[in-house]
Amino acid sequence: MILVTTDKEAVDGAWVKDYVFVDWGELFRARHSEAFPDLETPAISVGLGALGLEYILQNGGAGYFPVRVVKSLIENQSLLTVNNTPNLQRPAYMVYASAARDLLSL
Repeated sequence: MILVTTDKEAVDGAWVKDYVFVDWGELFRARHSEAFPDLETPAISVGLGALGLEYILQNGGAGYFPVRVVKSLIENQSLLTVNNTPNLQRPAYMVYASAARDLLSL
């Protein structure tokens, strides 16, 4: 997860005023709190990444998003990465059948 912004002036630190908190789950919230212990509650919080990204693209602002989601927007300069901010990790889980015969019962 990287912090991106629509504001060229926010790239070097003025991102907090237009920050949109996207709730990516319990572990993300914990890591976010550790990284920004003094950050006041943002005016806008959303529980769905796509909604947060759409809001930022239409209204301006900053938020944390997965690199794969914002890569093309960074490349076309619709979004800019914010300097000197931590990348926050999220766990990935995989579910698979332990044996091929388990697939037949689905």
